Amino acid sequence: MSQHYPYWPERKADQIVWLYNCMAVWPTLGPALGFTPAQVAAFNLLLTEMVTVMNEVDQCQVAAKAVTDWRNTVIFGPETNKTAPASPTVTTPAAPTINGGFFAQLKRWRGQVISSPDYTTAIGEALGFVGLQKQSLNPGFAEPNFKVATATDYWVNFNGSLRGFDAVKVEYQRKGVANWENIGFLTKTPGGLQITPTAPGTAEIGMVRCVFVSKNQTVGQYSPNYPVTIS
Repeated sequence: MSQHYPYWPERKADQIVWLYNCMAVWPTLGPALGFTPAQVAAFNLLLTEMVTVMNEVDQCQVAAKAVTDWRNTVIFGPETNKTAPASPTVTTPAAPTINGGFFAQLKRWRGQVISSPDYTTAIGEALGFVGLQKQSLNPGFAEPNFKVATATDYWVNFNGSLRGFDAVKVEYQRKGVANWENIGFLTKTPGGLQITPTAPGTAEIGMVRCVFVSKNQTVGQYSPNYPVTIS
């Protein structure tokens, strides 16, 4: 994008934060501006698709590096007495469900919002439509969204964005047990944590979940529960 728009951040990480913040307030502000439920849903879908494409491309780039590292290990690593490991999984980004030209659509929606009779500067600031200002993610809406995969030796790997937070705390719940155990923190992704099984040498079923950490305090909401089978 060669043209600069004062309301649109230049850094990709800030753009994602901008989109998340807009998504958080639009369901309330859209109807207040007179937009119909269908219009509110349409703009929200546009924002969601933009975030999805950005995040999935990031994950593909991370996966591409993981595959390259795997190739180097398998071909140029030391000789072992066991079969070489399988390639890391590379997930193809989901196909968009709306027309292309996402940013052009975003500009059109912004124009419609600003021209609304009930529009105010305060509404524009809440949506991020006014001027160039550093966007700070509202911690109350922060929820980790990771792709989780298990590996040998009871490892669980996480792939996703920390969205500017210091770390993510990971908890594990064993099947049939009510409490969640803290199994560690990740300060960068992709990354993994090893779980100590109840009975070493046997497979175990459970669930993991994550929550962001900022300045040694958990913030936002927990991720969905991810079922895992470790072995």
